[in-house]
Amino acid sequence: METRKLKIYLADLIHDRHIYNYSVPLNVGYVASELNRRVGKSVEVQIHKFPDDLISSMKLAPPDILGLSNYDWNVNLNKALISIAKKINPDVFIIMGGPNIRKKAEGVKHYLSTHPSDLYVVNEGEDAFATIIEHILGSWPCNIKKLIASSEIEFPNAAYLQTDTKKLMLGKKPESAHAKNIPFPSPWLNGMMDKFLNHKSFPLMPLLETNRNCPYQCHFCVWGDFELNKVRVFDFDMVLEEIRYIFKKSDKRFNLAITDANFGILKRDTQIAEEIRNLSDEYKNADRIFIAQAKNSVQRNLEISKILGKICIPDFAVQTLTPGVLEHSGRKNLSNDDILKYVQGVKENGHEVMTDIMLGLPGETKDQYVDSMAKVVDYGFHRASIADIRLLDGSVMAENDFREKFSIKSRFRVIPTAYGEYGGQKVVEYEECIRETNTMSEKDLLELRLFNANYFILTYLEIGRPLLDFAHSNGFHPIKIIADISKNINKNKYINLYNYCEKFINLSNNEWYSSIQEADNYYLQENV
Repeated sequence: METRKLKIYLADLIHDRHIYNYSVPLNVGYVASELNRRVGKSVEVQIHKFPDDLISSMKLAPPDILGLSNYDWNVNLNKALISIAKKINPDVFIIMGGPNIRKKAEGVKHYLSTHPSDLYVVNEGEDAFATIIEHILGSWPCNIKKLIASSEIEFPNAAYLQTDTKKLMLGKKPESAHAKNIPFPSPWLNGMMDKFLNHKSFPLMPLLETNRNCPYQCHFCVWGDFELNKVRVFDFDMVLEEIRYIFKKSDKRFNLAITDANFGILKRDTQIAEEIRNLSDEYKNADRIFIAQAKNSVQRNLEISKILGKICIPDFAVQTLTPGVLEHSGRKNLSNDDILKYVQGVKENGHEVMTDIMLGLPGETKDQYVDSMAKVVDYGFHRASIADIRLLDGSVMAENDFREKFSIKSRFRVIPTAYGEYGGQKVVEYEECIRETNTMSEKDLLELRLFNANYFILTYLEIGRPLLDFAHSNGFHPIKIIADISKNINKNKYINLYNYCEKFINLSNNEWYSSIQEADNYYLQENV
C-alpha cells in the first residue's frame, strides 16, 4: 500500500481587507523550491498569501504541516489561522519562520513557550526546513509533534522545546549559510510565483532578490542574519533570467521591488540595472522600480540611478543627518559631504532621489531632528519618508539592555490596514514604537507628529510644494515655515487651520496604548 504524501502548506499571510502594497510570497516560495528539489516526490506543497484561500484549502484537505512567515504585520493573523488549523486537524504541526522573534536564546525560548507553534526556523529557512522535513519523512506516517519534541536533535537554524524538560533545542547554522554562492533554486523560474504575479482581485508586487545579508546591521533593523555580515549572492545568470521572466509574464503594469538591503554594493548590480532598464524599455509595463541603495558607494549609486532613469526614484536612506547620532544605532552613514555630492550627482543626471528619516533615534533631540529635516531640503532630496521607530522583535533595539541604556519607553498602536475578520475571528495587528528616549520626551515626540503630518501633506504629497519652493527662493526656509505652523497657530486668525491641528493632535495622542492587551480590550469589542 502506497504511503500518503506528507501534506505541507506554506503561507506568507497578509491582511487583504484593504488594498495595500503587499508583495508576492517569494520568501516561502524559496522554501518550497528547495523542498521540492530535495524531497519533491514525497510531499505535496501548497503556497498561500491570502487567509481565506488558506482556510478554504485546509477545510478541503487538512495539512499535516503548516508553515507560516512571521512579521510584525501578521502576528495575530497567524495566531488566528493556527487556531483554525488546529480545529480542523488537532495534530497539525506548526512551523514558524521569519525575522519577528528575539534572537537571543532566552527570547527564542520565551516565544516557543508562549506561542502556539511547535518549531521555529531562525534566520535563513530553505536548508533548515528541508532538513526537518527529510527527518519527518524517515518515520512518516507518524505523530510529528512527538517525533520532533522527543528527538533531541539540534536541527540547523531551528528551535523547539523538548517534551518533558522543555529544554530549548537550538541548532547551529547550516553550511549553506556560510557559502558565498546561495544554492537555492528560483521560485520564479519553476513557476511557483505565477498565480501571484497577475492576481486579479488583489495586486501583489513582484520581488527580486539578488543577494542576502547586510554589512551594516543597524540596531533598528532585522534585515538578514546579524551573525553573518558577508554579502552572499544568487547566481548572476539566474537573476537575469528571473528579471526576464517577470517582465515577460506580467500581463498588467507593475512595480518591481529589489529586496537587497544595499543595491549597488556589488559591481554586478550595474549590469542587473541595465537588464531591468532594457526590459522596461522593451515591454513598457513597469511603472516603478524600488531599490534601497548601498550606503557606501557614491559613484556606483550614481551610475545605477542614471541607468534606471525615470522608472526609479532611488531610496538612499540616511535615517538622520545629525552627525554622531546613528553611531548609537550601530551604523555610520557616508559623510554629509559625500551625501550632498551623491544627491547633486543624481539631479545633474536629470533625476530625483528620496530618503528615509526616523523619528526618535537614540541620542537625537527635537531641535536636532528639525535641523536634520532642514538638511534634507538643503541637500536636494526630492522628499523624505518619515517613520516612527518600530521596536521590531529580532532587532538589537528591542532588547532590554538597549532599552535601558537609552531610557527607551514604548507604546502600541494599530498598524494601518492590518486588521480584519477571518473565520469568524476579529484580528488586529499592532506596532510597538518608541515614545520617549533620554534625549527626546514623549511631549517632544507628540509635537513632532504634527510637524511630520504637515511635512507629509505639503511636501511629500506636493500639495504645498509650489508655495514652499517660492518661499525658499525668497529666503524663507520651508522647514522653518512648517515648524512654525506646527506650533504657532493664531486661533482667532486661522480658525480652520487651528481646528485641524487640534483635531490631529487629539487623534495622534489617543491612538497609543500601553500594552497589546489594553489595545485588544478596546478594538476587539463587538461594537468596535
